[in-house]
Amino acid sequence: MGWNERDVETLIDIRLANLGWESDSTKERNVFKQGVKTARQKRLLGGDRPDYVLYRKDSDTPLAIIEAKNPKKAKGTLDKALGQARAYAIALKENLILFAFDGVVLRACTIDGEEILINDAPLDNFLSEADLELSIQNPTRVIENEIIKNRDQMMDIFKEVGQDLRGAGKDAGLESLYTFCTFLFLKIKSEIREAPDEYDWTTLLHREGDDLLKQYEKITRYYKEKYKDVFRETNINNSKILGRIINRIKKLNLVDSSIDIKGEAYEYFLAKYSSGNKSVLGQYFTPRHIIRRMIQWLNPEIRKGKVPKIYDPFCGTGGMLTECYRHLNTSIKRDDSELHNSLRMETLFGGEHSHSVSQLAKMNMILIGDGHANIRHQDSLENKVEREYDIVITNFPFNMKSNGYGHLYGDPEADANEQCLYHCLYALKAGGRGAIVVPSNILDSTKYTRLRKRLIKMCRIEAILLLPAESFVKYTTARTAILIFSGAHTKHTDTVGYVKIQNDGFSLNKLREPIDKNDFPVILEQRDEIGRGRNSSLCAYFEPAMNSQHILKPKPKEHDTGDTLLLKDLVQIKSEKTPIDPTRYYREPQLSSLNNTISSSNKKTRFGRNIKEKEKVLIQKGDLVIGTLHTQQNNGLFAISDGEYIATSQIVCRIREDRVNKHYLILMLRQELPKLKKEDLVGRETYKPEEILNVRIPKPTPQYDRVLKLYEQKERLENEIRDELNSMI
Repeated sequence: MGWNERDVETLIDIRLANLGWESDSTKERNVFKQGVKTARQKRLLGGDRPDYVLYRKDSDTPLAIIEAKNPKKAKGTLDKALGQARAYAIALKENLILFAFDGVVLRACTIDGEEILINDAPLDNFLSEADLELSIQNPTRVIENEIIKNRDQMMDIFKEVGQDLRGAGKDAGLESLYTFCTFLFLKIKSEIREAPDEYDWTTLLHREGDDLLKQYEKITRYYKEKYKDVFRETNINNSKILGRIINRIKKLNLVDSSIDIKGEAYEYFLAKYSSGNKSVLGQYFTPRHIIRRMIQWLNPEIRKGKVPKIYDPFCGTGGMLTECYRHLNTSIKRDDSELHNSLRMETLFGGEHSHSVSQLAKMNMILIGDGHANIRHQDSLENKVEREYDIVITNFPFNMKSNGYGHLYGDPEADANEQCLYHCLYALKAGGRGAIVVPSNILDSTKYTRLRKRLIKMCRIEAILLLPAESFVKYTTARTAILIFSGAHTKHTDTVGYVKIQNDGFSLNKLREPIDKNDFPVILEQRDEIGRGRNSSLCAYFEPAMNSQHILKPKPKEHDTGDTLLLKDLVQIKSEKTPIDPTRYYREPQLSSLNNTISSSNKKTRFGRNIKEKEKVLIQKGDLVIGTLHTQQNNGLFAISDGEYIATSQIVCRIREDRVNKHYLILMLRQELPKLKKEDLVGRETYKPEEILNVRIPKPTPQYDRVLKLYEQKERLENEIRDELNSMI
């Protein structure tokens, strides 16, 4: 990004003006740059000059300070900028909101350092005067709709509408979603006053029976004629159900709400009806916060009055394109009709294989400002484009069946994953950039060696951001990464910034609730250093050209063996096998990672005469049994056997108590086994035995003594309780 601090200030000026702030030298001026409003405030600052001070209109009372920073020097400087702003606020003896901005990343906090949140989300834009006043009073406020008070109530509405739609015969997830989005569309058109009076949503509110059905049909027919490639018949013939849906949706304030209702609705219906099975709807929802971070890294910009051409060849319902629109729209002055028209008609392009989903994408585009003509219903892989776009941003559908289009991209043997990446690269102009969500096995599987060799020659890979496995937990546990690149057709890859994201701002479970931990802001502040291959605490660098398989992952760090022991040196593996009695039933072990036990309700297996395996490893009481299956829980999959079982795929061993305290090893396994992460669950979902046996166990130190004693006391107490209960039976 070729920005400097002056460019950042220009963007701040536009954003503030669009929010109603006045910086011109008039009586209503409430923005002061490189200075303050009164002589007293100048004396308090002792000659220092904040970049921006925002004032309450017609008052000398400051509300906020903004510090602008050069994005090329952003490493750690936003924290320093907030510290500088805090010093100004203390000197002015005022309770202010503090902002630091580098043209992409916005940080906002109180004078006490408390982050400013609205509806649990960090700010990505400045605030109007009224919102600043409210945030000073409550830095972590929730914007309450007049009727809907919170997201839980909104989800209740979605659930109720979903039940109504099933009652209307719309059980299919996509059909229900389309019908629901049609209602949202009609209501938004009404809220923004773009609907003619006779076709306005409000004309439905006080009708019943056939009168309601006829008016609904009249409105949808009108929009079907106006947007022929978007609307279709929804066929709700039950007036009572239709009335219930209308009364539920009227509670949603769609335009003024800071909640992305359409995105939330799409995610709800997708998760509800697919239940993690991609084949039901053929779609995965890309979380909105991840889309915004991808866009922030790319930072699409309008330079010298020219808009970029942005392409999502697998656009789904258009979430990435609408967020790109939102990002660019903040940098255009409200009265610049020419640029706004270019943004609507010449910037955003998408392709989507499903006709119904492409209609939803067009509907989304209409609602943000039209431009829906550039969304095409097509098989993008079949429709190769060459050097048309400045930016590609997408989350392509993983692991589709091979379709025979590889020859279009110079690789007849390419599978669908490879074709998707090739399509994106070919679509870019010389020097074009991209951010693509990819399955992580693209990075290191031998299957994709040929692909990686081409990738590093076709562009410069700036960064690989490995996402938490839970990022798409509502739909899949497949590990994913964001591949960020630039210089399409003009540069090649020498070194890559590799970043593992531990927290993305949401809990790592199916609830995915907002949390304080978020690695993205710091990563984005260091994007320039990462992208240029400079030293950074966040990432490792390597040279793909030196690796025969061009593995796009950093070389593992050498372990410090002085303070650790290999697990395989602390146990004795049981490899001897026992002849199987085909007439006898054997119990199979079922390990629990929650409490490290073997389940008491075990499956029993009897081996018939035609079994292939004549011998098996038997698990006996006291054996250490370690599962090889990868688990998503933060616990190791192991247990001390309480009886006799027959091993299936487990590692069976005896703890060498001459080398390690038994209880200490159990404690360490609970701590160390969860650190054994699989970066890719698309293919193999189990560990090899050597991967587990090479786990390193910290050597005992005095600091563990107290914990070990407590653990031994706990085990003795559990044994006493168990014996007492057994004696009572």
